[in-house]
Amino acid sequence: MRGQLKKKEKQVDKLLDSAVAERFCRLAERVDSLRGLRERNPGNTDSDSLTESINVVINNSISAPVAMEKLESAWRDYSLAQEKLKACQTKEQLGDLIDNRNKVRGVLAATVESFLQETKCLPVRQRMDKLKEVSSSLTAVFGPASMEGDVGEQAFEQYYQWRTQRSRLTSSVRDGTDKALKALCTWSENVGKFFCLSAKTVVGVNDIVDGVNELLKQAEINVAKELDSPLSEQNNHETKVVSNAFHKVMQHIQSEQSLLSDIMEKYLLNTKFKGEMLQWQNASPTPDSLFSVKKRIRSLRAQLRWRQVEEASLEEAEDFDLTEILKKKEEIAETRNTLFQEIGQERKEYMKLSALAEGCCPELPLLYPEADIHSHMSSGGLVVKSLDRNMFDAEPMKELSGRRPLVCTEFQGQRVILKRSCSPFSDPLAYVMVPYFPNGSLWAVQAAKPLTATETVKVMRGVARGLRALHAAGVTHASLNPNNIFVLHRHQGMVGDYDFIKTPVQRAMDSGMVAGSISLVAPELCQTQGTPPTPACDMYSYGCLLFWVKYLHVALSDDVYPLGQEARLQALLSKLLVCVGRLTAAETLAEDYFLSDQ
Repeated sequence: MRGQLKKKEKQVDKLLDSAVAERFCRLAERVDSLRGLRERNPGNTDSDSLTESINVVINNSISAPVAMEKLESAWRDYSLAQEKLKACQTKEQLGDLIDNRNKVRGVLAATVESFLQETKCLPVRQRMDKLKEVSSSLTAVFGPASMEGDVGEQAFEQYYQWRTQRSRLTSSVRDGTDKALKALCTWSENVGKFFCLSAKTVVGVNDIVDGVNELLKQAEINVAKELDSPLSEQNNHETKVVSNAFHKVMQHIQSEQSLLSDIMEKYLLNTKFKGEMLQWQNASPTPDSLFSVKKRIRSLRAQLRWRQVEEASLEEAEDFDLTEILKKKEEIAETRNTLFQEIGQERKEYMKLSALAEGCCPELPLLYPEADIHSHMSSGGLVVKSLDRNMFDAEPMKELSGRRPLVCTEFQGQRVILKRSCSPFSDPLAYVMVPYFPNGSLWAVQAAKPLTATETVKVMRGVARGLRALHAAGVTHASLNPNNIFVLHRHQGMVGDYDFIKTPVQRAMDSGMVAGSISLVAPELCQTQGTPPTPACDMYSYGCLLFWVKYLHVALSDDVYPLGQEARLQALLSKLLVCVGRLTAAETLAEDYFLSDQ
């Protein structure tokens, strides 16, 4: 009987040892898991980043300068005064209008100075860099933000309420765990002190026995509570609160970035305006420099005419003196070069005056009608009245003249052709100066040595770009044929000029609108006589030319398109050689045929 009791006691002791060890082991494993969880999630890092970003955006924002609103009003008044000057038709009204403009300009200048001084004190560039940094950081965490719609003015308040509540709950749970584990640590320290026989201790048996189960149980409960806490995850409502705050702060960033960009743009604009005002505050601009250049041009023209007469006299004289004639030709060439240089200077003066007339001094053309500033402005500087055909040492171009005589000459180091641009009965007679490319027309190139497949792509891409530019400017060429396309170095295509005397309808129906046996006239023009040509008509001609370049000289060339390129070309032609729905020049350039070799 006694042996059975001892055996039973041993079994109970073994079970107790096993239960205690298992309980401590399980708690240790859970504490170790909790330690790892805290290390991985020291806090809600996403919301921490968002909170910090909100504080940066809201608390450090830059407001519009006080002078900015006044600046807008001052600019409106100034622009209105300038518009009245531009619209003025009589010199008698100019005085009052100029006085009014100068008055509002003075107000504007003072307002500009205030704005510039105020803006200099603002850290605009640094703030823009900071906003860009914050925006990039938030986008990396939350993804791109939608700027559509307003999430409401309460977004930040709701976010701060949620974050405060969440932080309080998280702290409460962690504090409970820390307190329970600290109590267990205190018990463990007491156990160590009690069982240490080499040192005196005040710890008694009751200190290590009483309440140990409760301490262990409380530690297990708190650790389990923190591990199983749902605070690490957000529900739908919480996710929406965070999302709204994120979108709200991104809207604030975008709004402030727009304001800062506006401030910087206005700063640069008004700095430039201030510089112009300083330049002309003591004296109004005048075309005196232009008049001086014109005077020198008149003198040089007279010298050139006189020397040309002298040369003619020497050549017609009975005692022909070749040395004197050559000397006179050198003088003429020198005078002509000097004249062309002065004409170039005249153009620069016109550009300066035109810029002033379009900017701060719109009264210039009316104040000085003899300067003829309006003519230069209306032509974009392309019409040069000081140039005269008789100035040039021109040679007739019989091979290109056709029905109208053309001459070839040199201007500023480049060979050019002079073409009459209006009726021979008009006064004054006007000419157009265009570059001269000998044997450079598409017709001449194809006749001498047809373009290869690669060269065709490059040349016709250039032609399409030229058409795109013309059509964007509202111009229909209406005369696209092999003689009006030029090929530079067999890899650059250029759209040539057309007969300026003819109307677009006349150009489109001209007998020269052929490429070999192919008519380049769009079918819609053939169906209805007198129909004005359109950009679509140019694209039909372009398609016919592309077909002609590729297929007319197949027998003369060993070059063969790769199979894929051939298919891309045929696909392009099928979209150009149609009656309706033709590609535009821009759409043509986006086709695979032109993109495949880039």
